[in-house]
Parts: sequence; C-alpha cells; structure tokens
Amino acid sequence: MKINLIAIIKYVILFLIGLSIVYFLFKNQYHPDLFADLKSANWNWAFGSAFFVMAAHFFRALRWQLMIASITETKPKLAHTFNALMVGYLINLAVPRAGEIARCAILAKKEKLNMVSLLGTVIAERVIDLLMLLILVLTSLFIYADLLISLFQKLNFSSFLQSDKWLWLVLLLIVFLGLFLFLNYSKGKKGVFIRINRLFNKFKTGVLSVKKINNPFLFVVYTYAIWLFYILSSLIGFNVLQETSILGFSAAILTVIGGSLGMIAPIQGGLGAFHFMVTEVLAILNINKAAGLEYATIIHAAQTLAVIIFGFLGLILGFKINNTAHEK
Repeated sequence: MKINLIAIIKYVILFLIGLSIVYFLFKNQYHPDLFADLKSANWNWAFGSAFFVMAAHFFRALRWQLMIASITETKPKLAHTFNALMVGYLINLAVPRAGEIARCAILAKKEKLNMVSLLGTVIAERVIDLLMLLILVLTSLFIYADLLISLFQKLNFSSFLQSDKWLWLVLLLIVFLGLFLFLNYSKGKKGVFIRINRLFNKFKTGVLSVKKINNPFLFVVYTYAIWLFYILSSLIGFNVLQETSILGFSAAILTVIGGSLGMIAPIQGGLGAFHFMVTEVLAILNINKAAGLEYATIIHAAQTLAVIIFGFLGLILGFKINNTAHEK
C-alpha cells in the first residue's frame, strides 16, 4: 500500500487546528471550577441527547436506503445500510470526508452495488441537507432576526472569500465542466473514454436518485425526522447544565444551525469548530461563554462516544456477516 505523506500531514494539521481552537477556547473561558462543573454536569441528559442523534442517524439510513432502492433492482438491507453509515461516521473522526467514500465502499461490497452510483446518492443527500439547513436558518430569521445578524457579523467571511478556497472551488468546477464536455464529445469513442463516460453516468444516476424515488412522501418524512431529532437532541441536551436548562425549542433550532456549521468544517469530528460555533450561538442567547463551552464540550463528547461505539459495532458486525457468508 502506498502511503500519501502529504495527505497524512494535511490531516495531522487539521487535527492540530481543531485542538488549537479547543485550547484557546478553554484558555479564554477557564475558571477554577470549569472542570469540576464538567464533571458535575448531568451527563444522563447528555447521553439522552446522543440517543436522539442516533435516532436521526437511523432515519438517515432509512432515507439512504430509499434513495438506493430507486436506482437498483433490490433494496439494500437496513442493517447493512445503518452499519455502513456508522462506520463512515467513525472514519470521519480520523479522516474528514473519507467516511463518505468508506460507507459507499462498505455497502457496495455487502450488497454488490455500484460504488460510484452510491457516491452520487451521498452527494444528493448533502444537497438535501443543505436545503434543510437553509430552511432552519430562514425559520430562525423570523424568531431571532437580530441575534442571527449579530452571529454572522462575528464571523470573518471576508478572509474566507480572500483565501485560496474559492480558487480551488472555481478550478474544480472548471475541471468538472471540462470533463462533462469531453465525455459528451467522446461518447462515440472506445477504450478508456467509454469507461470514464460510464462511471460519470453511474455517478449522475446516483445524484439524480431523488427524482426516481418511489415514495417521495416517505422521503420527505425521513428528511424532516432527521432534523427534528437533531433539534430534540439539542433541546434535551440543554438540561445538562442549569444555565442552559432555561432554553427552549427555538433556541435548540439556533444551536443546531451553529453546530451544523461547525461540523461542516473539514476538521476531524468538528473538533474545535463545533465548540466555537455552539459557544457563540449560546452567547447571543445570553448564556455566558463559560457555560456555553461546557455545554458544547459535554454534548460533543457524548455524541462522539456514541459514534465510536456504533461505528465499531458496525465494523464488528460487518466482519461477522462476511465470515458467516464465507462459512456458508
């Protein structure tokens, strides 16, 4: 196996960035009773919050199963779909975004499906989730218009716009456009061009799987259930601390928005970015930053632990299923 040293260095740097954010957050909000408060928090509510997140993941597996069934002859087993999803989340804790590829590879092997098409369904999933996040933002605008404006003013978007990320995004779009035109031009040619064209068509089939879903109503129900359980997870989690226990459902929506933006960052498990965003959101809800950081730390720890447990269970069950198949 060839080791990509540059990739390893990149992921180590991302991890160190996450740790640095956590360090500076704790450094700025440190007080003598901080770790005592973390220890004395009501962790039962934290694990309850993790349970609701796992329920959201279960509905995500159901939705993914529905999407895959629209482009394949047979419906994949829910157990395989859920296990692959959780293993993917587990891998994301080590290598950001690699879990999306891993879960497709695992499910493709177990169910004998085309991995490229599965990647297309994951892309479609992400688009749907971004739309749902936008709906939550628009909903919160009616509830916390002034507070949201305050939050986004604190974020330094100008530095992001001036960074190389936009250049890479434009270059990526140009590459995809060039590949699309090239494949259309070379449809009649044989060899490698035909194979690339087939891969592209399979990927496109996965992306467009949403249009072919047999039960659109169920798809919508699953999608709303995913985000409802995210919100309920945040709402339940407020009870871990006395300072946050006064917050309600609308505050949970805002916290989910902040947490989701933090998890989008290409850092292992949203480390640091999640803590920062949730702390800032709670700050504009008049929760002091020390308590906000405690809440973010506890919730992130409980949910990460759940992902680790179910991710390893998915790996173990996957090996067990494969061994059983070989024995038969």
